[in-house]
Amino acid sequence: MTNDYVTYDISLQRLRQLQQQERRIVGIERLIVDEEGRVTPDLDGIADFSDASREQSHVAAWRFLKMYGSDPHERFDFVVE
Repeated sequence: MTNDYVTYDISLQRLRQLQQQERRIVGIERLIVDEEGRVTPDLDGIADFSDASREQSHVAAWRFLKMYGSDPHERFDFVVE
């Protein structure tokens, strides 16, 4: 995990970039950032695509991100190859 947490909208842009670059997504983690800037991992918001092919990881990442987007405090972290 890095500390390069991005908003939902930026996550969608990042996913498009990763597809264009033909990069495989190993996983995505959802985090919540409170008003004081404290970061809390969402244990239900962890997706592991390590067994997926590049194409499968892209499809799975879109499905994962579609579940979110309504909370302005949420951030996402991508793990890519």
